[in-house]
Amino acid sequence: MKDPVVLNGICHMFFEQGLESIYWSFWDSKYIFPPSLDWPHGRFDFKGLWTLKDGDHLTIFDRKTGKKVIWSGFVSLWFNKAGKANQRGIRAKKWARWFKKEYPAQFTPGPNQNKVTNEI
Repeated sequence: MKDPVVLNGICHMFFEQGLESIYWSFWDSKYIFPPSLDWPHGRFDFKGLWTLKDGDHLTIFDRKTGKKVIWSGFVSLWFNKAGKANQRGIRAKKWARWFKKEYPAQFTPGPNQNKVTNEI
């Protein structure tokens, strides 16, 4: 049996103009690049973007130390009447804050993930 893949990165609230929704996502730190002389802003390569799906495992850490676990569990999303995805058992505002403020996280893709089709 293979060991599960565990990726380090950040929680990310992904949206683009033209999309009708916000996607709760994880961005692999291997694809986050700091500012450089060529590009004065941080850069995120889309190869590191994973949209969360039911069955993924996510561990979210505090922003101060990046070590204290503030939430850990399997992703289980439900949709409200407006079509917005929410994590079961977590207040929507708290969940959104972790993604808006890009808290550090670890991510293990679940059985519903397929990186080849992990595009929006």
